[in-house]
Amino acid sequence: TRLEGSKFHIRCDQIDSQIPDWLQSISINPQLIPQIRQVYVNQVMEVTQHDRDAKLIDMKRQLSGLQAEEARLGRLYITEKINEETYDQLRKEWQVKLRSVELNIAEMERDARIFIDDLDFALVLISNISTLYARMKESDQSKLLHVIARRIMIDSEGEIIDHELHSPFAYLRSLVDEFSAEKPQECGSEQPLGGAQMKPISNHAIPRFEMISLNFQEFRII
Repeated sequence: TRLEGSKFHIRCDQIDSQIPDWLQSISINPQLIPQIRQVYVNQVMEVTQHDRDAKLIDMKRQLSGLQAEEARLGRLYITEKINEETYDQLRKEWQVKLRSVELNIAEMERDARIFIDDLDFALVLISNISTLYARMKESDQSKLLHVIARRIMIDSEGEIIDHELHSPFAYLRSLVDEFSAEKPQECGSEQPLGGAQMKPISNHAIPRFEMISLNFQEFRII
């Protein structure tokens, strides 16, 4: 490691010994989970539903029109106004359009659920982070740290002084920090912060897990 052009060495065990306390400092009091969850559910729904309702109404109108179109095709065929070959071709085209509209509707209706599922898992994980870390083998501990933290910063004495978390953990911590702004106690402490009022957090894109290849089922939370 270099600091101001000078090279220095810090023992790994010196930093490792600080990790449990650092994890405790970023953890979220489980008592806050219902309040924090309500905030991000509201924020996710607000962002993902922008123009969503109008678009869904329009697509469902298209779906109704396509369903009516099938009945018209059937009447044309039964009354022999179109032959079987034409009917089959028109019905294939109709099925393609119907499937496209159905998929678009399903995609729009599940978008918010995907974001909320990610945040739900991340919230449980960061609320149990200290206990989970203590139970893990060293290789799994390293993997968990890479999941949570983008960077852990230390000073020249090897003391942890700052950090950057991956999404969506940074987002969740920002919610907690905003939530606890009126309260001086630590969010990882045993005392709930139920009296604080959450303010909407601006300029936050809805977060997703950045490390797409991760399989979070590896981490057992008991």
